[in-house]
Amino acid sequence: MYKFLLFTLFFGVANFLFGQSSNFVFSKTIDKEATETLNFVFQNENQWYMVKKSETDKSSFSVDILDSNLNIVAKNKLKLGFDELIKVGFVNKNLVFFGSHHNAQTLENQIKGFVISSRLEVAKELSFLELKSNGGYHPQFDVSVAPNGKYFSMIGSEAYQTKGKEIIHTALYDEHFVQVFSVPMYAIQESAKRRFNVLVCNDEGYSYMLKKDRQNNQYHYYMYGFDATGNSSHFPINLKSRQIADMTYDLMPSGALIVGGFFSSPLTLNFEGAFIAKYESNTKSSFQKEYFLNENIVTTFKSKKEIKDNGFGLDYFRIGKLKYIDEKNIILTAEHHTTIKDSKNGSEDYRKGIVATNFDENGGFKFSTPIVSEQTDSESKGYWSSHQFYGINNQLYLMLNKLGEGAKSVKNGQANATFPVEENIIDGAGSVVSNYPELNITGQNIGLNTTMENKSNVPVICFESKDRKSYTFGVLKIEHEE
Repeated sequence: MYKFLLFTLFFGVANFLFGQSSNFVFSKTIDKEATETLNFVFQNENQWYMVKKSETDKSSFSVDILDSNLNIVAKNKLKLGFDELIKVGFVNKNLVFFGSHHNAQTLENQIKGFVISSRLEVAKELSFLELKSNGGYHPQFDVSVAPNGKYFSMIGSEAYQTKGKEIIHTALYDEHFVQVFSVPMYAIQESAKRRFNVLVCNDEGYSYMLKKDRQNNQYHYYMYGFDATGNSSHFPINLKSRQIADMTYDLMPSGALIVGGFFSSPLTLNFEGAFIAKYESNTKSSFQKEYFLNENIVTTFKSKKEIKDNGFGLDYFRIGKLKYIDEKNIILTAEHHTTIKDSKNGSEDYRKGIVATNFDENGGFKFSTPIVSEQTDSESKGYWSSHQFYGINNQLYLMLNKLGEGAKSVKNGQANATFPVEENIIDGAGSVVSNYPELNITGQNIGLNTTMENKSNVPVICFESKDRKSYTFGVLKIEHEE
C-alpha cells in the first residue's frame, strides 16, 4: 500500500537516480552490529524508525531514529521480557513491541506489550491474553495493529487438545490500550498441533483472520472476521477448479483485504496459475479471479523436457509479496528458491528468478513477467538473495543483487558494490528493461538489503555493507512527469 509523497532534497544526503522518473535521497552510513538483521522501517510523523533484531537473542532489539533529513537523532538497544516477537507497530504514535512469554512453572502463556518512548526506553509494560499450555503444546498468538494506530487486535489459539474444536480467543484494544472486547471464537476446525492463523486489523477496528488447515494431506484455507463489537463470521476460501498452493494478503486504503496467491495442478504441488480476491469488512468477497500462467512464464524457468517429465507449472517457487500500489496496480510475486546440496562444498542457496504479476484493483489481469536472476550463494545462506520492489508512475521497479552464477554475465557492475545491483524497470505492458545504475552513496563493498520490510506509505530502500556492520537508508523523492 504505497502513497507517494513529494520530498524535498535535504542537506547531508546523497542522490541516487533510478530510471528517469524516480530519485532517492540517502542517509549517511549508519553503524550496526554484524549479528543484527534490519527487519522493519516505520515512518512516524517526520521521523524514521529502523528496527533491528538480534540473530543470537530473540528478545534483543535495537532501534535507530532518523529525522526528516535522514540524520540519526537517537539509537538504543532494547532487551525485552518475552520469548518470541509477535509484532512491532505504532499505536497512537508510540512504538510498541508485542511478544509471547511462556512461564515453565505455571504453564501460563501471555502476550506482553512494551511501549517505547521517544528516547528509545521502555515507557510501559503491558499484559494481554493469557492461555495455558497443555503438556508440551503451547497456545499460538498473533497481533495486528491498524495502519492508523487507532486500534490493535489479537488472537490466541488454545493449546492442542486431542478432542474438540479449536478455540480462538479474540480481543480488540483502542489507541489508549483500553480493551474494547474480549470474546472466545469457536472455529469449525478440529484442534491441531500446528495452527496457521494470521490476523489483519483495519482502521475501523475490523479484523480479518486467514486460516490454513491441513486435512487429508491437503491444505484448506478459510476467512474469519470479527467486527468492533466482537461479532464474528467465517467461510472457506475455495477456487473454481484447482487447489490453493499458497496465498498472502495486503490491506487496501479502504480497509478491504486483498488476498492473492497461486494454485497447483491436480497432480503436483507446483504453481500452475495465480488468483486474486477482495474481501470487504463483512468478509464477503466482492470479486475472485483466477488466471493460468502462460507458456512464456513457465518456459523461462523450465525446459520442454522438464515440462514433459514433471508437468506444466513452476517448480520450487515460493510465494513472495502481494502489494496494493494504487488503483491501477496490485503486484503479486513468486520466487524460485531451493538448496543445492554438495557433499564436498556444502549447501548452496539457489534462486532462478522471479515472476511478477500485475492486477488492477478489480482483479483484472494486466501482465505476468519473468525476471531471471540465477543467484547462487554458498557463503551467506541466501542473506543477499531475494529482492525489493516499489511502484511509481505506472512502472514497477524490482531490484536484486546478482550473486554467483548470475554475476558472471554482468560487465558493467557498480565500483562500490560487492555484488552488481540490478534494477529491473517493468512498464505498464509488462516489458522489462534491466540496468546497473551508479550507486552514488557513501560506503564501499555494499549490497542491496533484502530483509527490511517497509511499514511506511513511501517507497524506501536500504544498502548494507558486506560485513553487515553499517547500512545506508534511502527515501524516494517523486519527480512527477509532465
